[in-house]
Amino acid sequence: MPSTLAVVTAVLELPTGLGPSSLTGKLWDASAAGCCVAFPGFHRLDLPGLGQLRITHPFLAESHLLGVELRWADAFAHITFVGMLFSPDLLPEGTFLDGYMLRCWADGEATMTLGLEG
Repeated sequence: MPSTLAVVTAVLELPTGLGPSSLTGKLWDASAAGCCVAFPGFHRLDLPGLGQLRITHPFLAESHLLGVELRWADAFAHITFVGMLFSPDLLPEGTFLDGYMLRCWADGEATMTLGLEG
């Protein structure tokens, strides 16, 4: 997990038969095409689905509202991870998330190559 993203608030608005509902969580990972958000608690979601995601800078008043397509969810007893694509547009350049995406958090991790004899 890119821990620097764990402080970015993300509010997912979903349409329902009874009107919109919302889930508030933390951004877990992000790219220009989509993101993963961790929501506290166990949530059942209709997938695939459409919604709107508002991401908010943890200290500044900057926030962005994006259309999203929910693609997958992993629900556990105390947390639900939801993967979504930004739709119909990619994340625009010039947001506070630009700095988070300059390099992948895994780029700094040591990797090991296993040689196969054959």
